[in-house]
Amino acid sequence: MIFEEEHRRLVSLLRDDTLREIVRWKIDGYSNRRIAEILGISEHSVGRKIRLIRMIWSEELTS
Repeated sequence: MIFEEEHRRLVSLLRDDTLREIVRWKIDGYSNRRIAEILGISEHSVGRKIRLIRMIWSEELTS
């Protein structure tokens, strides 16, 4: 229960729908390559977006 609440809180910090979708797909076990195919973007772009997600969450969790 606590994990689900924290997950929802962290996902709500992501203002971009694409970032939220990437989180969902990563949790479901999708590779960056597969996510890139789904979104129609490069695998490199998916990696950059994941780094952005980590940065946003890191700032939130260390503040």
